[in-house]
Amino acid sequence: MAIFMIGRLRKLGLCALVSHFSTKIGVQLLTTGLWAGTAAYGLWYLYLLRMTLKAATWVSLGSTLHSFLVAGEMPFDDWFRIDGAPEDIAKRRIESLKDLKARWAAKFPKQLEMGLFLRKHFSDLRFCARTTSQTFASFQNMINDDLDPCCFMEKCVGKELIDIDGNHLLDCSGSHGVNLWGHTRCNEFMKVGHKVQQDCGGSLGPLHPIVVDNIKLLTKHYRKDEVSFHMSGTEAVMCATQQCRFHRQRPLIVVFKSNYHGWWDGVMQGIGHERLHEDYLMLEDMSPASLDLIVLRQDEIAGVLVDPLMGSGWDRGRFWMTEPGEKTYEVYRLYLRQVRDTCTKCKIPLIVDECWSHHIGQEGAERNYGIEGDLLVLGKPVAGSAPIGIVCGTSKFMERLDPDRPARYSLVIGTFSAHPQVMGSLNACLKYVTSPEAGTHFKTLFALVEKWVVSCNAALQKEVPFVRVHANRAVWLVTFEKNSPYEFLFGYYLREAGLQLAWLGHRRMLFNLEFTQEDFDRLTSIILQAARAYQRDGWYWEGCQPLKIERYIFRPTLNYHLSKLKGMIGL
Repeated sequence: MAIFMIGRLRKLGLCALVSHFSTKIGVQLLTTGLWAGTAAYGLWYLYLLRMTLKAATWVSLGSTLHSFLVAGEMPFDDWFRIDGAPEDIAKRRIESLKDLKARWAAKFPKQLEMGLFLRKHFSDLRFCARTTSQTFASFQNMINDDLDPCCFMEKCVGKELIDIDGNHLLDCSGSHGVNLWGHTRCNEFMKVGHKVQQDCGGSLGPLHPIVVDNIKLLTKHYRKDEVSFHMSGTEAVMCATQQCRFHRQRPLIVVFKSNYHGWWDGVMQGIGHERLHEDYLMLEDMSPASLDLIVLRQDEIAGVLVDPLMGSGWDRGRFWMTEPGEKTYEVYRLYLRQVRDTCTKCKIPLIVDECWSHHIGQEGAERNYGIEGDLLVLGKPVAGSAPIGIVCGTSKFMERLDPDRPARYSLVIGTFSAHPQVMGSLNACLKYVTSPEAGTHFKTLFALVEKWVVSCNAALQKEVPFVRVHANRAVWLVTFEKNSPYEFLFGYYLREAGLQLAWLGHRRMLFNLEFTQEDFDRLTSIILQAARAYQRDGWYWEGCQPLKIERYIFRPTLNYHLSKLKGMIGL
């Protein structure tokens, strides 16, 4: 692992080995010098290790340990009493869950039927349904079949999504970050892309002239020298990190906790992969110790990767502008500038992952926070809902060839990297994004969001004060006054009340530029309706105790590994 600096440990071991064999030569001065050098290097290693443990997170190591854990199914009675609720509350929950399942069966019959089929034949959907991002595994046995959140849509009209059962849902899913512009405007962008594709047919390789216009728009708007096109934001992150490693000729990529950079396990955080990284180090966000460590280990670092939006908002409103306020936002802005200054001082390239950047403004995250990355990663909404990833950067770090060693190059290329349909949609979207019209639309939306947060929380405070909403411009979430193990169920009540959510639940939702005051009023009504029903059914209880899930993990884990061990020895 990069935390333990395996490369340095190997060097230390080699120094000790050389020092040991030098004693056989019999030259006292040489032996003393070698052992003194080994001791000095050992002390330096211990100091670096201490500073690394101070700044680094243990999520990567924890991910590996989590792979050994087994979650058992929660018994029926425990499922309704896990927070220490009294008998009358538990009985109310049992009946309310039956009623909720019956209402879903009546409201979403076709979708439930299709969901059961797809979970057998479509692994992507099965993963989303079973992942712990939706809810903890031990809770899933009671809800997955009857409360399947998978949505099958018939069509989208304005801000509404009409599903195959005829339900009209207010769409706050944001298409995983892609639909910032609104369904109507995205359709217009895609029409331009379709026209370009019709002219080019299935030809790839030769470039459509619109690519030149796109590069001019990108380099001007994002203030970079060169551009590279890819098929997703994840792939663009792969490109950017490889370019840093190629030019710095060092392996280590530094990321910050809570930042998300795609599904690639080279930079993926948290539960989901088992590889112990030697080329990837996750540091604490907003920590001076992390900046100090970058300086101390600069000779190992290829690049520093940061996602300004993810770092500023997914953690229960920690840095959200409307709650707790602009002051905290300014603190985060200052920290990002310190990261930029540290990278400049150490001559380490800074990668700014802006796949979500336009959700906080027309200009993107760099201008919003007052920083400039050496490499900039774009994705999600930037092509008007077409699949794309873009890397913009300085010529120094975009070059793929080593001018001194022609046989050394960075192979970063893809079959569909400048697909005509994507280029057409990108062109239409970029022209809109860089227009004064878009600036007006962004300002209007953000003003409506700020006003809505105040009015919605005021309405909630009167009736259901345990629920609050928070927003960072186009991104928003719902939080509870007190943590509850049943908090995940609130997303199902929101869906029943008419809200289309992201598959991760009610913690990450998105507005688009087509939202009006009428839509925000409707959203407030949906949240109030869901919160009333949630409270009525007993899921929020004032005396709620912290979740103690250990007994549903430790015993199943022990039994699982004991059975594996018995199988290995033939018992």
